[in-house]
Amino acid sequence: MLIIAISAGISAAKMQKIAFAAKNNNAKIMIAPSMFELENHESQPTDLREINYADLLGRQLITIDRKPVADMVDGRVVMVTGAGGSIGSEICRQLRTFKPKQLLLLDIDETELHNLSLELTKYQKEFSPEVFPICCDIKNKEKIDEVFAAFKPEIVFHAAAYKHVPMMEMYPEEAIRTNIKGSKQNFVGYPESVGSA
Repeated sequence: MLIIAISAGISAAKMQKIAFAAKNNNAKIMIAPSMFELENHESQPTDLREINYADLLGRQLITIDRKPVADMVDGRVVMVTGAGGSIGSEICRQLRTFKPKQLLLLDIDETELHNLSLELTKYQKEFSPEVFPICCDIKNKEKIDEVFAAFKPEIVFHAAAYKHVPMMEMYPEEAIRTNIKGSKQNFVGYPESVGSA
């Protein structure tokens, strides 16, 4: 087993070489939590995780002014659509540090939803008043209306979308149905929807 203790200074090219060498030698790679995760008490120094594609892409961390986000989210009911995806799940992880009253995780993929919900509750429970997973297709307007009526989200981070362009060029009708129609029927005009992935 190979444990990477400090991944922040490792370039994407070097991380790819490490992953390639580990694979050729049948070694598992584990990564220690980042300073961001430790500072925000999201992880303990002993909480190792497996390498993922974001590590291999080498995206640079962006420093944000946390106060405006904290002021916007603190104590409010916040929903993230596409919560189980790569973008949505990272939005959820970040939002959790700003102490929303309730974080609603909405996704069609029950496995990713289940895994994320457990991760955000430190593997203590799948459902809680603070983190609540909702299995729902963004194209199902009736169900979305029911979710809004039942949970009354005050802020929506809309990340539910097909994002793999070459594949969706083969199935443009699905991309249009989800990315355009699903967004328009549910979120256009919603007073505090925040962005779209």
